[in-house]
Amino acid sequence: MPDTIWIDIEDVLVHLARGARPTGIQRLTFEATSALLALAGPARIRLMRYAAAPTGYREIAHADFAALYAAAVAPPYILFVSTIEIRKNHALLFRAWRRLLDDIGPDRLPILVFAGAIGWIVDDLMQQIRNAGFLGGKLLIIESPSDATLEALYRNALFTVYPSHYEGWGLPVVESHAFGTPCLAARATSLPEAGGTLARYFTPDDPADLCRAIRHLIDNPADLDAWRAELRATFRPTPWHATAEAILAAIDAPPPIDEPIPPV
Repeated sequence: MPDTIWIDIEDVLVHLARGARPTGIQRLTFEATSALLALAGPARIRLMRYAAAPTGYREIAHADFAALYAAAVAPPYILFVSTIEIRKNHALLFRAWRRLLDDIGPDRLPILVFAGAIGWIVDDLMQQIRNAGFLGGKLLIIESPSDATLEALYRNALFTVYPSHYEGWGLPVVESHAFGTPCLAARATSLPEAGGTLARYFTPDDPADLCRAIRHLIDNPADLDAWRAELRATFRPTPWHATAEAILAAIDAPPPIDEPIPPV
């Protein structure tokens, strides 16, 4: 593989500027570019578009491409926002999507979008994804998306999935709710506290349980619509200042009178 790969994405950008979703060769350009970014790394991939003379070709920042790519991911898709690392359990979703692809076929199965930086101890998983050809375009990776890209992804997703084995809180669950998008979360550690009664849950070590939950929502769009409507009507975000005030109040509160103060 050469040291630097230049990719011309002008045709896709013109297509987007006309208000159309990329199809055919334009979509293949986006998907191939995303795959190359994941395979070769951002340092080796240079993106360009053609500008009017005399400037000629100019380079496109990877962050700008990520935003355009997010805009090009046409619904329906299902979103997982997280650094790709072993405890986040991306492997479970990859296995589930392979099973669902066999069970219901590519026409009915939504795209799965991984949005996040590629982390550590996932070389084997990334190789499996590449070997599987990104599941024939049913798995997309948007690496290190900007805040604006994330907002667009959250707002337009059918729902989000968060299969992590362990979390201190689970901010993407709450972020998904804040954008009015339902979340299927792992029944593990703090995630049921983060998602409360508005999230739905599955067992994080059981691909069959996750497949059943996803298949139900695909087969029953009316239930998904009702879930989304309930979420948007009842979710109330907790602002950061309220969290800080609660922590300070707990620190300042005197200990109960009937409990001895522990020695320092």
